[in-house]
Amino acid sequence: MSSSQVRPRLPTFFDLYSQGRATPDQIDDFVDQWHGGDGQQQAIHEYLGLSLEEYDFWMRVPDALPKVLAARREGRPLEEVLRDYLQGLARTDNDADAETAKAVGAWLARRLG
Repeated sequence: MSSSQVRPRLPTFFDLYSQGRATPDQIDDFVDQWHGGDGQQQAIHEYLGLSLEEYDFWMRVPDALPKVLAARREGRPLEEVLRDYLQGLARTDNDADAETAKAVGAWLARRLG
């Protein structure tokens, strides 16, 4: 294919999300598109614009995207951001936060094993 025929790379879900042009819920639309064949020449995590680590975290903790974005924007490892987040969750009395803390803690334990 000549350079004049090269198609520009379409923005990934995470490109759009990080620009405020997609919401976390819209990732499901991208997953559906991938399953429909739109991006199957790529691994799904690449199609979404996530590293394998970020994708693994998102699969286990569906509310993960703000933490992934924070890690990228701050230039910090995801594990470091999540340890800080987990400490904050430990100080709350909310049942939803307790469930999230459990999932985040389990993911960190698996990763840092």
